[in-house]
Amino acid sequence: MSCFPVASCARGEGEGNEDIVPPLRWSGRTREERFVCARIVRKGEEVECIEATFPTFTEDLEQLKAWLHRNRITRVAMESTGVYWRPVWNVLERPPGKLELVLLNPQHVKALPGHKTDRVDAARIAELLQYGLVRGSFVPPPEIGELRDLLRGRTHLVQGRNRVSNRIQIAGDSQY
Repeated sequence: MSCFPVASCARGEGEGNEDIVPPLRWSGRTREERFVCARIVRKGEEVECIEATFPTFTEDLEQLKAWLHRNRITRVAMESTGVYWRPVWNVLERPPGKLELVLLNPQHVKALPGHKTDRVDAARIAELLQYGLVRGSFVPPPEIGELRDLLRGRTHLVQGRNRVSNRIQIAGDSQY
């Protein structure tokens, strides 16, 4: 599982630059750190890339969030790879300075034509998001997500109870 986020952002260095959408893209090689590349679109369509690497502990993800704010990144896109996107999402979604987050379906990303390497894929997704050509998946608000987690846990407990009950019933029937 690789983790190479790529961000694209615009700096307000003149009229018309403020409308450029700054996306961030995750994919990667390890669960231990996140690679970030900010694509900063300047006046005249010139693109500058700034790179940084962040470990995956919560305080390091907070530093990632501060780095995104320092580089004036307002929109972040992540590919949903297993559950590895969740800690990053949780940190980036909470205030202060909440970012606009977009979660991309891996099947949609996989359907994009061309040779897929993490860095090329990340840069392409950042560019496509910048122009509004990819669509995000639904991610429920934190309160609904917590409720879903509780219901999933309850379902798991009820299923476990039923398994034990059935085993007891079978054990009791086999004695006679």
